[in-house]
Amino acid sequence: MSIKTPMSEGYHPEIDDSALCNDEDSARYRYIIGCCVWIIVLGRLDITYATSAIMSRFNMPPREAHLKAVKRILSYCSERGLFESIFFWFEIQFTFAQS
Repeated sequence: MSIKTPMSEGYHPEIDDSALCNDEDSARYRYIIGCCVWIIVLGRLDITYATSAIMSRFNMPPREAHLKAVKRILSYCSERGLFESIFFWFEIQFTFAQS
C-alpha cells in the first residue's frame, strides 16, 4: 500500500475517542514527534502540518489512533527515501567536520 500523504485525508485527531495510550506508548509517541520535528528542521517541510500543527498538540495524553497517525508520518517519509537522504546529509556534515 502506497502512502501518498503524511496524514489521512479527513482525519480529525481532535475528535478522536480511541483508548488512551499506556505510559510506554505515550513515550514512544513523544519520541516519534521529536524525530519528526528534527526531520522538518533538516528540510522536509512536507510533514510540517501533520507534525507541528496537528499531532504535537496531543503529547499529553495521546490516544492509540494518534500513535497510529504518527507512525503513518514515518511510513510516508520512509516510502519517499527520506531516511537515506538524511543519513547522506549527516555523512557529508561529518566529512566536512573531519577535514
